Amino acid sequence: MISPNRAVDELVYATRRLVGAVEWLDEVASDHGHADGCCSEPLDAVSSIKLDMPRLLSQFTHFSDGRPMVSYVAVDDGHMRMSNLWPPDPADMPTGPVDTPPYALAPDREHGDRGHVIVTWDPATFTGSARYVAPPDPRRGLRVV
Repeated sequence: MISPNRAVDELVYATRRLVGAVEWLDEVASDHGHADGCCSEPLDAVSSIKLDMPRLLSQFTHFSDGRPMVSYVAVDDGHMRMSNLWPPDPADMPTGPVDTPPYALAPDREHGDRGHVIVTWDPATFTGSARYVAPPDPRRGLRVV
């Protein structure tokens, strides 16, 4: 659905950012031992926003000017999906391709570190392309930088 106006564009954008921050908080808190119950009430309260918001937000796919709100690209043979939230104000659009910070791929059970993926988002086509960065080869030695 196309957003009806600029005010809704801004509201959907801010809400998508909020949901992303809540998902990140959940992930970080559970990864660092806070799943032991010490913070369960506040985390449950914050996490409850994730129940209905993604479903409601998914109804809005385009800003009122017709641009997509979010672009997706599958990486790691389709095991991960990366996304980019475009700004609601066309004046804030990047003027050229933008690279994400390197994202570590899950280690392979047999071979260990599999390196990183960097996604380049193209604001002209609203698409992303993945570039894989191999892990350091221990046979070549490690450099101190």
